[in-house]
Amino acid sequence: MSRPRPYMILVSFAGSLLLGGCAASPLGISADGGIVTASATGGRGGSVGTGAPGAAETGGAATSKTRSGRGTDRLAVARSLRDKGDRAKALIELERGRAEAPGNRELAREAGLIALELGQADKARKHLEGALDPARPDGPTLSALGTAFAAAGKQTEAQSHFKRALVLQPSHRPTLNNLALSYALDGKLADAEKTLRAAGVGEADTPRQMKENLALIMALAGKYDDAERLATKVLPKAQAKSNIVYVRSMTQQGG
Repeated sequence: MSRPRPYMILVSFAGSLLLGGCAASPLGISADGGIVTASATGGRGGSVGTGAPGAAETGGAATSKTRSGRGTDRLAVARSLRDKGDRAKALIELERGRAEAPGNRELAREAGLIALELGQADKARKHLEGALDPARPDGPTLSALGTAFAAAGKQTEAQSHFKRALVLQPSHRPTLNNLALSYALDGKLADAEKTLRAAGVGEADTPRQMKENLALIMALAGKYDDAERLATKVLPKAQAKSNIVYVRSMTQQGG
């Protein structure tokens, strides 16, 4: 059974955004398209991404443990490769490190983030699950796991991980953004809109992409005039109107 047109619109517009930019990690993974890097504070300030851990967010006993032993050299090589733009080779190096030191959570985390950036959602999930400490789960890794599940089309699992991340990082914009997109991909447009509004969309410091996401979701819900008004705040008027007209026509065809 084929999916309705509104779902396909979301896949083309929003599905890629879940992978569009991983938040800054010790490897320096940054924006690549619609979503920009998340702030290391984990708060509402900053921008939008997977909410994956930055260098300042990987502290504690886990970091001191994973920075020691056999993983250090592999991490250094992978970082060098990543800095040169060779993500695929960086991932291979990290996976070799994981084979040598399977308990190294830092290797697992960084492998998961690069796999996400490469669009390898299932591989990212496996690595990120290895990075998560069951005794001390952290919000950034839970959020990144949610992104991996969402990108793989597993929205129930994605939403569960995003919600767990938000317990640890309340009001974290990257996580709220991707939770909203997961809701939308799951057909829960009212929940998607509510989540983005809870993230403060409309405030002066709201990232442009979040406003565009909200406008898309509102248009899919049939709120065309409101969606166009919001879209014109971040896009040229003609482009905003054209986008909403397109979504409206495709939605009506799908109905």
